[in-house]
Amino acid sequence: MQKATLDPSKISGYCGRLKCCLRYEDETYTDLKKRLPRKGSFVETKNGEGKIIDTQILTQLVVVEYENGDRTALPLEEVTVLPASAARKKPSQEAPPVNRKRRERTGGKKQ
Repeated sequence: MQKATLDPSKISGYCGRLKCCLRYEDETYTDLKKRLPRKGSFVETKNGEGKIIDTQILTQLVVVEYENGDRTALPLEEVTVLPASAARKKPSQEAPPVNRKRRERTGGKKQ
């Protein structure tokens, strides 16, 4: 969660045990992460609607990508998460209508 290295020599104190600071920071990181919207969420900003593509836990910033491809990092206070039903798909991303024809049953025999 903290993006710390997994190399034991870099995360161990002089005593050879896991550094105490990492254990303390984990609770802080967990609390801060809960405040941020999930990646892929759609949000409303002063620049319009966009999609969360990244988050920065410590600084409480979200990176928003707009429909035109522009990206910007904004403080959490400057975005409003949209309900999933309000998220709009681009016309090119919409699935074509499904043509479902009912098959006639042949009594289990293939013709």
